[in-house]
Amino acid sequence: MSGWSVAASESTIDLFGTGFVLLAAEKGDAWISAATGLASDGAELVAHMVGGRGDLADPEGTWRSVYGLEPDGAVLVRPDGYVGWRSRGAEADANRVVKDALDRILDRKSPYPRERFVQSGARMR
Repeated sequence: MSGWSVAASESTIDLFGTGFVLLAAEKGDAWISAATGLASDGAELVAHMVGGRGDLADPEGTWRSVYGLEPDGAVLVRPDGYVGWRSRGAEADANRVVKDALDRILDRKSPYPRERFVQSGARMR
C-alpha cells in the first residue's frame, strides 16, 4: 500500500488517534484555513495539505484519486481513523461546511442532509 508521509519514517496513520484531522488536496487552502479557525476556537482538529506545497508528501501522486478528490477537495478523518466527511472539491463557505461536518459527526445540529456524509466509514490507511 502506498502511503503519504510527513517524513520518510512517518505515515499519515500516525496522525490519527487524538483528534480530528482534516486532509486537504494541494489547492485546498480554504479547507486548511477553515480547520485552523475552528481549532483556534477550541475544536480538537488539525489540518494538513497533501501534495504540492503541502506538509504531507504524495510521492506517487495517488492520494487524490484514492479519495475521489479534485485538487481543491478535502476529507475529515475521525479520531478512530475513519473518514467522517468528504468534499470532492471547493465549497462557497468552507468555514461553515467544516463546522457543520464536525457538528454532524458529533451528533450536533446541522442543516446539511445526511447523505453528504460518509455512511459506511471508509478507514484511512
